[in-house]
Amino acid sequence: MTDPAKMVEDILIALQARNVRLNRPATVEELHSLESLLDIKLHAFFFDLFSKFNGFISCDRKSQICIGSTADVISRSRTMKKLDGERRYAIGDVLIDSDFIMCALENDSTPVFLLHEEKRLAPNIREFFERLASGTFDFM
Repeated sequence: MTDPAKMVEDILIALQARNVRLNRPATVEELHSLESLLDIKLHAFFFDLFSKFNGFISCDRKSQICIGSTADVISRSRTMKKLDGERRYAIGDVLIDSDFIMCALENDSTPVFLLHEEKRLAPNIREFFERLASGTFDFM
């Protein structure tokens, strides 16, 4: 199994290579606030991800995907959807579809999907970011 910290570092490098502008890392206080307000325990992958960059400053121009910050996830918590006993939260937008990217924050192995279209984007969050970094979702 791949180390979450190594995987996140690879994602960071790949996104920077695509010229995606990333927010500064989330603080420990922001991470704990997210956990507290959503009443969850972040999976190590998400803790590492938000600790490296706290979402995108602007959308990835080629894919039209924008990953939100911890504050964005909290503000969109009303869109939470419970599936198979797990709560799935909006972690970002696909702007070209005007839809939210949904996943479980306590588990890194559940599918990533679009809220309204209910289209599956990836079997898990790691593969979602691999596809994003590789250009699989590029519309432009």
